[in-house]
Amino acid sequence: MKKLIKEIATILESDTKEIDENTVLSEHPLWDSLASISTIAMLSDEFKVNINEEELMTCKTVNDLHKFISDKIN
Repeated sequence: MKKLIKEIATILESDTKEIDENTVLSEHPLWDSLASISTIAMLSDEFKVNINEEELMTCKTVNDLHKFISDKIN
């Protein structure tokens, strides 16, 4: 979870203290289509998980995204 939070914070140009598992991605002021594409690329590079935009949109929070990653890895 810590690595995911760090990577999301980087994408959203935020401090890791501002992002936690309950952060609603779409409500962050810097969440936009570029952040979405960057997240898809980051998940592929860092976690070796492929996700499309529709699947990403079902992940409302960082925790949802973490659960998605965990389900794909296991």
